[in-house]
Amino acid sequence: MITTGFYYIAICVAIPAIICLAEAKTGWKIWKWMPAFVFVYLLNMICCTLNIWDLEATYPAYAAVKNNLLYAMIPLMLLRCDIRKLAKLGPRLVLTFLCAAFTICIGIVASYAIFGSWLGTNSSHAAAALIGSWIGGSDNMVAVQAVLQVPEGDMGACIIIDNIYYSVWIAFLLWAGSKSEKFNKFTKADTSYLEGQTIDADSLIEKGNPVDFVGLITLLGFGFGCSALTQAVGQAMGNSFLGFLDGGTWTVILGTVIGVVAGMSPLAKLGGKDELATILCFIVVSLLASRAGFNELFDAPLWLVFGAVALLFHVVLFVLLAKLFKFDLFSMGTASMACVGGTGSAPIIAASYNSMLIPVGILMGIFGGLLGNFLALFCDKIMVVFA
Repeated sequence: MITTGFYYIAICVAIPAIICLAEAKTGWKIWKWMPAFVFVYLLNMICCTLNIWDLEATYPAYAAVKNNLLYAMIPLMLLRCDIRKLAKLGPRLVLTFLCAAFTICIGIVASYAIFGSWLGTNSSHAAAALIGSWIGGSDNMVAVQAVLQVPEGDMGACIIIDNIYYSVWIAFLLWAGSKSEKFNKFTKADTSYLEGQTIDADSLIEKGNPVDFVGLITLLGFGFGCSALTQAVGQAMGNSFLGFLDGGTWTVILGTVIGVVAGMSPLAKLGGKDELATILCFIVVSLLASRAGFNELFDAPLWLVFGAVALLFHVVLFVLLAKLFKFDLFSMGTASMACVGGTGSAPIIAASYNSMLIPVGILMGIFGGLLGNFLALFCDKIMVVFA
């Protein structure tokens, strides 16, 4: 059994490295249904269940590393979010995305109101983490987990249902594309904005410079500097008259603000920001999973029902809003997948509907990363009532 902190951290870094290498080199079909992110979580849970490391002895190392890396990851993730470019989406596409995000929030809150009392103590925090994942992605999920201190067992259940319903939802949206003509007639959608127009991907998504040493060391210094600054200032704000929000919440808010502002600066042009932020995210997820054993997942079947009902609420409410605002299925599918799947999956749905929506899907995913933390923390305050 491992009791040394460094050995424990080394294994938690090695596990995602090995899995990501296997995903890149093997080309197995299983990676399409079970991405590396989920394998990292499951393998760490197996190690925890088998007592490969001593949870008590390694906790100081876990506590020292996890949050520090997390709060470095948040501003790095947001460097790609130049809010000045959101205007290029146009008011209709922005409204479609906001309706998608709104109905996901309502769906999870409503489902929690039904099942919350059976999901366990502090399960509202885990449901809020799911909102973070379904509006922005896994980086938002781990940020919300840190702020709300979601138990690792509940996080395991959230990640499992997140992966299952992501796979179901992307398959459904790909199928639904064939029904777009009938759906658009039902909503009386005006699709003229898709005809005779060209959205230049380069005008929406600015590519960074090639990855180099200077860029990486600058980004690393920026991320770690932000982590130290936001934690110090956030804790001070939480202990002051601004204590209506705790220090962790202020830390996330400050990191988000810094990341958005920096996204409009020359820092956003440095190559390697996505790669570095993703590395930090994988390490944080590996650390989270290392504290969760499979014996804590007995409530997972009920979590699966909770997730299915939440997704059903999202569909029904989104269709009703589509009828009200005359949304087309192209933009709806892209907006919904931009929330549930993030920037990596939205272009797939966009391409299957209309290739001109590919950059729009990417930008919608980035927009979700910006809003997800705030919406998740807000909804958590509501769901606590139903716990």
